[in-house]
Amino acid sequence: MASKKTEAVTPKGTAIWPRLNTPDTKFDPAGKYTCKIAVPGDDEGLAALRKQTQELIDEKFDEVVAKLKEDGKGAVAKKVSKADPFVAEEDPETGEETGNILINAKMTASGTSRKTGKPWSRKPAIFDAKGKKLSNPPIIGGGSEVKLSVELFPYFAANDKTVGVSFRLEAVQVLKLVSSGNRDAGGYGFEEEDGDELEDMEDTTFGGSEGGDAEDDEDFA
Repeated sequence: MASKKTEAVTPKGTAIWPRLNTPDTKFDPAGKYTCKIAVPGDDEGLAALRKQTQELIDEKFDEVVAKLKEDGKGAVAKKVSKADPFVAEEDPETGEETGNILINAKMTASGTSRKTGKPWSRKPAIFDAKGKKLSNPPIIGGGSEVKLSVELFPYFAANDKTVGVSFRLEAVQVLKLVSSGNRDAGGYGFEEEDGDELEDMEDTTFGGSEGGDAEDDEDFA
């Protein structure tokens, strides 16, 4: 186990189904803030983060194996393996790897202090590209380009005898914002095709209505 808190900043990546404005309580009443990002596999910053993470895993692995042997559990020690926290992204249609690596970070939104018994709550700090902290950030949607500040937390999962590192979310820097309901064509799965290029028409309808006469609109009142 690391002797002190180990922090890191991920390379910039594309956010996938982030929950950063409000916690997800569907499977955990305490709530979870989550952000998964896709980072190009050849990113130099990713290589450095992998190295830092692997050193923590190796250190934790040695500690766990040594402790199990000390406790007379040599047979269990032989079964301990190392888990890779970096997952290759796959195309959902073809199953082929995209070349991106997925990093998944989480933060528990609330709980009760073991020392005082008092409830606590927290949320990730959000910063813009210039480093300004946002007290009331806009909705951060999928497709946003972000960096994550995380704590690298080594762990031993006794149930499956694996040693790994989890990414505990602390803060987010939003480099390019995509808000929910404001996706571009790629966000809906469209690609560039041969065909007509269109221009928006000037809005000349009364009250800014798009298309249709006023009397036609009454059908939808």
